[in-house]
Amino acid sequence: LTGIVYDAGTGVPLVGAQVVVTDSAGHVYTLTTITGGWYTVTYRPDTPLTPGVITVTVSYPGYAAATATSTLAYGAISVVDAALRTSNLVISKVDGVTAVEPGQRITYTIAVNNLGSLTATNVVITDILPLYTQYVTDTARLTVAANPPITYAWTLTNSIAPGQGFTFTLSTQVTVAVPSG
Repeated sequence: LTGIVYDAGTGVPLVGAQVVVTDSAGHVYTLTTITGGWYTVTYRPDTPLTPGVITVTVSYPGYAAATATSTLAYGAISVVDAALRTSNLVISKVDGVTAVEPGQRITYTIAVNNLGSLTATNVVITDILPLYTQYVTDTARLTVAANPPITYAWTLTNSIAPGQGFTFTLSTQVTVAVPSG
C-alpha cells in the first residue's frame, strides 16, 4: 500500500502528514509522510496487511482530515492518495496615499480572500493603525473590538468559502501632532 498526501488547492506534497491505515483484520499502522508526501506500508511478518477493505485516514496541522477506503488484494499494489483541504486567507490593506497632512482622512480598503479549498470559519481580522492616526469609522457592519489607540479587530459573522472574500473600508484621521519629517 502506498500513496501521496498533498494540498488539494495547490497540489503541493505534504511532508510530515500522519497516515493511519486500518486493514480488514483491525491491524493499525501509523506512518508519517516523507519527501514528496509519500507513504508506504511495508510487509511486516508480525502483523501483515490483511487483504480486504482498508481504511486510510490522513491528517496534517491546519488541514481538514481525510478518510478513504480501498480494497487490498494479495499480489496487487494498492495506491491511496489523499488531497487535504485547508483555507488559505490572503489579506490586503490599501490606501493609495503616499503623503499625508495633519487632520487628513485616510480611507483604507481591507480585503480578505480565501484562496484555499476549505471554507474559513471564525475569521477575525485584526489591524494595527499606523502611528499618528486615529480610528474614525468603517463599513464592515460588524462590532469592532478596540484596544485604542492602535489595535482594532473585527470578527466575521459569516464564513468565507473557497474563492470568496470579504471587503470593507476603514477610515482614519491623521492626528494633528505628527512630527515633522
